[in-house]
Amino acid sequence: DKHYDFVMFVREDSLWLSEMKPIHFFDQSAVSVKDCLSFGGINDKSAVVPRRFASPWFDILVQNYLYIITRYKNPEDMAKKNAEAAKVPIVKVPVEWLPQLDIRNVETTVSPEGRLQQDFRSGCFHPLYAGGRTLE
Repeated sequence: DKHYDFVMFVREDSLWLSEMKPIHFFDQSAVSVKDCLSFGGINDKSAVVPRRFASPWFDILVQNYLYIITRYKNPEDMAKKNAEAAKVPIVKVPVEWLPQLDIRNVETTVSPEGRLQQDFRSGCFHPLYAGGRTLE
């Protein structure tokens, strides 16, 4: 049996823009989430989770994504309140530490030269990634 110190949650539609920060930079005493797009709660798009918080954190996500009509104003608010109720500490990290964005913030178009191009809309990513880039 292998035992990992951390597990990671990332949305399945995430686009990685570069390598993430090395794991030794992440806090072992709290779940690390991106410090952006929290909408009054916590960013629920990705997280670096110390192993001891994995079960309560993933339980929170299941509750989060299965809700239909609740007393919460949005999924981020629900994630925050459920983390607090489960006593899961949260630390917000710079967006560069988890350099990905969900695909809803990417628009793929064809350039005049016939190449696919991705244009990043406003979102939870470092300003250096703004604008478009051509895919080879």
